[in-house]
Amino acid sequence: MKQYLGEFGIPMTRYMADSAELDPQEVFAALGSPIVRKFRKSSGGKGLQFIHRPEDYVPGDHGLSLLERYIDAPEASIESFIDNGRIRFINITHYQVKGHTNFVPALVDADQQRTLRALNERVIEALNIGWGMTHLEVYLTAKGPLFGEIALRPPGGYIMNAIQHAWDFNPWEAFLAMELGESFAFPSEPVCYAAAEVVHPGPGTIVAVRGKSKVLDEQGVREFRIKVKPGDVMDGRSGLGQDAGFVVHASATPQERLALHERIVESLVIEIEDL
Repeated sequence: MKQYLGEFGIPMTRYMADSAELDPQEVFAALGSPIVRKFRKSSGGKGLQFIHRPEDYVPGDHGLSLLERYIDAPEASIESFIDNGRIRFINITHYQVKGHTNFVPALVDADQQRTLRALNERVIEALNIGWGMTHLEVYLTAKGPLFGEIALRPPGGYIMNAIQHAWDFNPWEAFLAMELGESFAFPSEPVCYAAAEVVHPGPGTIVAVRGKSKVLDEQGVREFRIKVKPGDVMDGRSGLGQDAGFVVHASATPQERLALHERIVESLVIEIEDL
């Protein structure tokens, strides 16, 4: 995908296909440190590796994974509904806390929004995506956005839940309509500013879950579920699809959303003992 999109001038970080023939010193000279290894047949960050030194690099199995230059920048995603070759609706999500908190819609200025929309349109056009739903991930660097990847599917991280509250429509119904070629009325403006908080305390045995009543007392909370209880054992998080619960909330302004996010993070605590 990246090789193909590179031919269309889509901006992205430096990368190379993993291979047993690669020399570790040459890889680090080309990509810097740390190197990010991503497995091709994976999603949601499963199996993601950060390699910091040439002596820690173990050659891969002939291109089954991708090696990339690490990017230290905020991240966002663009969700699009496409019908008959036309983008019908776009939402921009900001990863407020990577892997844990998604803001829907993102708070971006007009210039940045135009830039992100243009990049999204270029990628979709280059790939000739004619219908369905896309989830494009992007790095927001100081020199402009860099393409990360695009998936022809709904996003994870409870972004769909947040879209429903922020934009006041059912995105799953819209997804089915796009797949079936049916009409769907999309909104032009959000009705509020939503967020999805994905909870994962790390590996260990659950000792206590604190702050549930405080979260439930918040008027902006729309969905709340804790999936664990004391005594449960949490494995290490191998992918973003693994969680111990989630909170979806909505506020009238971006400032209120940020404040509510901070209160929830402070209130909801899952205590663990190391394995």
